[in-house]
Amino acid sequence: MSAYYIGRLLFRGNQHPVIKALVGGAILIVALHIPWLNIVVWAAMVFFGLGAELLAIYDRRPWRRARQDENAPAQPTPLRKF
Repeated sequence: MSAYYIGRLLFRGNQHPVIKALVGGAILIVALHIPWLNIVVWAAMVFFGLGAELLAIYDRRPWRRARQDENAPAQPTPLRKF
């Protein structure tokens, strides 16, 4: 998640998501080898990952889906041919 986010910050265009993640991952690997900075980078990676997991878990909750269905615009019923 962190690698993709960093890659997305660098490539603002229609670059392939895998390229964004690979470039962001390379930047994170280099940053993890710098003393003292590696602690901050590691903590940021952990918090980004936990945040993404919590958002994914929250999105799968039954009450979350019910609320999305209520706010969805009403779809017209299709006409039946007899």
